[in-house]
This record gives sequence, C-alpha cells and structure tokens, in this order.
Amino acid sequence: MLPQCSRSGDCDAGSSCINNACVPVGNTCQANRDCAPGAICSEHDRCAPPSCTSAIDCGLEQGCVQGSCAPVGTPLPPPPDGGFPPPPPDAGPSCVNLQCAQVTCTNGGTTTLSGQVFDPSGTVPLYNAVVYVPNGEVKPFTPGLTCDRCGSPTSGDPLVTTLTDATGTFTLRNVPAGTSFPLVMQIGKWRRVVTIPAVPACTTTTLSDVNQQRLPRNRNEGNIPQLAIATGSADPFECLLLKMGIDVAEFTRPENGGRVHMYVTPQGNPPPLQLDGGSPPATSLWLDAGTLSQYDVVLLPCEGSEYRKPDAGISNLVDYTAAGGRLFVTHYSYVWTAFDAPFNQVANWVPDPSQQHNPPDPFSALIDTTFPKGVAFQDWLSNVNALSSGKLSINDPRDDVGPVNVPLGTRWIYGPNPNNTITPITTQHLTWNTPVFPPPQPDGDAGVQCGRVVFSDFHVTADGLANGQGKFPTSCRSGAMTPQEKALVFMLFDVSSCVQDDRLPPDVCPGLNQSCSTTQPCCSGLTCLGQTLAPCVAGEPCSCKVPIN
Repeated sequence: MLPQCSRSGDCDAGSSCINNACVPVGNTCQANRDCAPGAICSEHDRCAPPSCTSAIDCGLEQGCVQGSCAPVGTPLPPPPDGGFPPPPPDAGPSCVNLQCAQVTCTNGGTTTLSGQVFDPSGTVPLYNAVVYVPNGEVKPFTPGLTCDRCGSPTSGDPLVTTLTDATGTFTLRNVPAGTSFPLVMQIGKWRRVVTIPAVPACTTTTLSDVNQQRLPRNRNEGNIPQLAIATGSADPFECLLLKMGIDVAEFTRPENGGRVHMYVTPQGNPPPLQLDGGSPPATSLWLDAGTLSQYDVVLLPCEGSEYRKPDAGISNLVDYTAAGGRLFVTHYSYVWTAFDAPFNQVANWVPDPSQQHNPPDPFSALIDTTFPKGVAFQDWLSNVNALSSGKLSINDPRDDVGPVNVPLGTRWIYGPNPNNTITPITTQHLTWNTPVFPPPQPDGDAGVQCGRVVFSDFHVTADGLANGQGKFPTSCRSGAMTPQEKALVFMLFDVSSCVQDDRLPPDVCPGLNQSCSTTQPCCSGLTCLGQTLAPCVAGEPCSCKVPIN
C-alpha cells in the first residue's frame, strides 16, 4: 500500500504524488511497465509522473522542464526573453521562471554558488553586499531620493538571497541548475547584474573570475549611485574614488551626465582639484535644495580651514538627509554638523580649528566592537591587511569629537589622545541615521529613518596628491590603498547602503522558501504563508511562497 498524499511535498524525496499516492520515481526504465503504477517511462528513460509543476514532483536529481521531468543537466530550451526559461504550460503559480530549474538533491544536499563581491577595481572585498538570483525583471532604480530601509523588498522577485560576510564572501544555496541565470550584486544603489553559466546540480560552484564579482566601473556595466563631491583643498577624496575603480569618464560637470558630479569649494590654498573645463561652485549645490535632491550621496571633504556655512545651506543638508540622502564629511567639514541642531546632538563636538589637540601622528586607533557591524568592521580591516597589532594606523588625525551620544550616533573608530586632557578619548569616525529625531507615524508607530551621515576626523591620506597642479585626475597619486583609505572605502559603501539600526545585525528580506514572519515580510513578489498555506499568523513557522491567485 503506497502512502497517501495530496501533493508531492507530502512524499519522500524519491517519490511523486500521483493520483493521491506517493509513487516512486527517478529510477531507470525502458517501458512504462518498469515503473510503479501511475508513473510513466519518460523520453529520458527515467520513471516520472505524467506531468510536473516543479522539481519536487520529479524525485531525486531530476528537474521539471516545461511540464516534464528530466535528469539534472538536461539542456533547457532557449529562453524567449529576459534570460528566464519558460514555465511549463500547466505549471500554474507553483513553478515560475527559474524556480522551475531548482532541483531536489539526495542526502540533504543543494546546488550552491559561492564567491566574493569586490569594489569596482576588483581589489577590495565588500561587506554587507546583497547577493541574489532574481526570478523576475530587475527594474531600474527610481532617480532621486528614496527611503531605502534594510529588509525592504528587493527588485526582481529574488529566488535566493544572502549577504556577504567580513571577507566579502557569499554563499547562495538552492540556485538553479542546468541553465544560465542572472546574479545580482547590490549595495544601496550600487548594483551590477552578471550572467552565471549553467552550474551542475547538487554541487558547489565557486566563482573565480573577479570581473564576475565586482561592482560596476561605469554606467554601462550597471548602476552607480548619483554622487556629488565638492572638492576641498585639504582632502582629495575624489582621488580615492578613482582608486576604487570608478572610470574617469564618470567624473563630470553636472550637465554632462556622469555618475560623479564635481563641484569646487571657493576657499583653499592650494586650490581644490577641478576638472579641466572647470567645476561649478559648491554653493550651487548646497544652497539649492532641488539640486541636492538629485543626488544619492553627497561628499563634502575637508576644505583646509573652518569656513562656516550659511544657515540656508545647513538647513538644506539636514532636510536632504532626512528625506533619504547620504552625507559624508571629513575634518573641517564639521562646520556642517558641529554647531547646529539636530546634528550637533549626536555627539559631544569639540571643534579644534587651531589643531592644538591633534593626536600623535600616526595615531594607533581602536575599532569599537560593541555593536555587530563594528565587529564586522574589525574583522574586515584585518582581512584586508589594514590593521597593525589590532589597531588602525591613521595619518593626519584630528580631534574634534569626544563621546558619541548613543543611540543617536554610532562610534566606529576611537582612541585615547594624550594631547587632550579635557576630552581624553577622541572619536575618529562616527555615523548617525536621519532624521535624528524622526516624527512618529500617523498610526502612532515610531518614526522612520531614511538617511545617513558619516563624519571622519581624518583625511583620505597624507600624500593623496602627486603634485599641486589643481587638475583632476592628473594630480591624483596612484598606487595601492593605504589602511585608512581602505577604512574610508568601507565607510563609503556603508553610507551608501540601506539604512538600519546599527545595534542590530544586518538583514535582508527573505526569498523563496526562506523563513518569514508577521514582522519580517518576504521579498517583493512573494507571500509569507504558514504550514497550511494560509497567511502567516504570529507564532507559527512560516515561509515565503509564490502567491496563488
């Protein structure tokens, strides 16, 4: 007597539910008589159900190809469009696109893809990048400011999804087998989609080509956030963007369409770097709220002195970050954050314009590991060989911030400064989410933070410029990144990423068949269902499924 069933999921892995009975399938055959009653001998000489809707109907090491079971590795017909194999005609909603190429493996195994994600240069591995296989169209980003919260639905109906660890490594389980598929690498609005050739089922495939594992260098390779930088005389941050691998052609005036728009601050000696054709004044950036709103990330590096800013510009930047903008400032650019509410409340700002209390140079700084991303930052710095005896060596350190006001702000880099007896612990790097004090939502729930600010009290490097010609990019010094440059790269991608409470570990929306709950919704295109396939209720185990209409 065969076990009874209502679907193949009720049967053992080597059986399929046929006529409400669990019928063994997958064994070799020459005719239907070689198979259990209800099963047929397929054209691939394997016992199989008369039709299938997903790989679970086909038993072990077989997949469902256009409604028929086939051994894993059987070539799929060419996809009509979009890179996805067509679903079986009678598949219904239970098998969609690449889901039809997922297979059930013996002994609890799975088809696995592993690799790393790197910066555009292909040299620096990246932490906390989202990596996934889409099961639908990956749509373009909406231009301008958006509220990008971690755990929000990800474009493309992810089939499987994960995050990179402190080595930049990812592992995706249950990827499609026997057909090529798209792979998405994303941090905030950094995104690149590459095509992975067909991988064998029930094995682990490790990517080895760095060009398949890096973020885009230009707009033709993928999406780069729309960046604005106001070059300052003391901190050539734009040169670090070049070292990161962004193509020089992407650095343009605002009207010329690059992904990095260059502005120039009015003060400084030597003059800040400019494009050959000149760069527009930074005042046209920060004094125009409409212009600011066009950018995903704004970089305002040190200008060489404490040049105070107009109230209108400060107000515009506060509003910009509250709406989802990201802001990165260094050293003397504390003029944007230290004197006016609400940014002046995230820490004990102690501006030192005369640099009386500079820490020793170089400064052996500590990493704050009291929160999950701080632990990952320490591990990441160690993995990229940026630490010496567990500390980060910083050239040209400054001392303008004391204690950070938790939970408003988060301290990342700090250390004891023997040259300052008033605030003996200097904060070298801190971040905060914005709005600093989010207003409650109409239903009374806590307010939402959509933006992020980074303050670094050290420059890109002490010798970032090759000469003082004031022209970009010819004045930038090439070569390997210094330890503090690597730290700033980490922070640039962190400020670009989705916003979350830094006291919590990073998270992504669950993909197909992954666990979900009433408080952790699935990625877009999926529904959180309980064991009876009814909508999930609090307290029961639930997983993400393709909705059945």
